[in-house]
Amino acid sequence: MIINCRIMIKRWSILVFIVFSKVCLAQTDAETKSVITSVIDDVPLVYTDYLGEYAVSSLTNNIDRNMGNSQNNNSIVLSEKEKAFIRKEASKLLSVKWDNDIFKKAVVLTKTKIDEIFGKDGSYWDGFYANYGKGYHSFSKPIFLRNKTICVFYQSYSCGSLCGHGSWDIYVKENGKWVSSLTIISWIS
Repeated sequence: MIINCRIMIKRWSILVFIVFSKVCLAQTDAETKSVITSVIDDVPLVYTDYLGEYAVSSLTNNIDRNMGNSQNNNSIVLSEKEKAFIRKEASKLLSVKWDNDIFKKAVVLTKTKIDEIFGKDGSYWDGFYANYGKGYHSFSKPIFLRNKTICVFYQSYSCGSLCGHGSWDIYVKENGKWVSSLTIISWIS
């Protein structure tokens, strides 16, 4: 009888843990989706299912920069503990793979497909345009700080050999919406 009780307690504990984990993941996924859909509003949308190493290294190499010049004339000062947390979370971004449930009517391109399209010599962008449209987005999973009131987020748009832009920005949640407050680093071609 005692053994059966222990087994039941163990099973209930595992069930509670699984349910709690799913609830936490759903909340995180909803907040992640909230950031992404606030920032990227291009429809129809084509995006990659991954974030490249160059994007992650650009964040980790520039997180210590002076961040006193913000778009809204606000400065955001990150503590050393927050910067260390950002570096730690950034290292995990390379393993994030997006699926197609973030946006309605979107096309998700895998790394294999991108390599297949752009690994060719010649007019690879012409083939891309014919099959997918004007360009594609890449974006990170947001790195949330301060009880999910701010986040660090990467987004880029590629549209040709010398056509594209991207940036790591700090977003602040204001009145339920994510607003860009500060650019950590950006690029344009």
